[in-house]
Amino acid sequence: MKVNYKTILEKIKNVLSALNINIFIGNPDVIAIPATAYPCVVVSIDNKKEDITHLGANKRQIELEFKVWVLTRYISYEKSLEELLNLVDVVEETLRRNLTLDGSVNYHNLEVTEFGIAAKENTFILGAITTLKTFKQI
Repeated sequence: MKVNYKTILEKIKNVLSALNINIFIGNPDVIAIPATAYPCVVVSIDNKKEDITHLGANKRQIELEFKVWVLTRYISYEKSLEELLNLVDVVEETLRRNLTLDGSVNYHNLEVTEFGIAAKENTFILGAITTLKTFKQI
């Protein structure tokens, strides 16, 4: 049995679709996000780790790490920051309420959230990147 990255990405997207904001799959440094698409969430694959310890015969645990980017864009830094902080809370709470991502993983953890800023065309683009680690026993 193998772990299907695309399925897990789609499940993350489906879980977050309840937020009624634009959701993209990919890396925001590479994909083109239209100015009208903000605020938005972008989900990307980060890395994979396989652990065979403590699971018994013929079992292993696959750990997939995703990045969940929350991005806002406003002329006002304060408005962009306020919306970013609110949206990060909502995104994280939405993910916490669905620990198996609709059955695609055994469980997941939300780990580090990092914040950053970029100025572009007289606007402030603020972002938060949350690490989402998923665990699947196969």
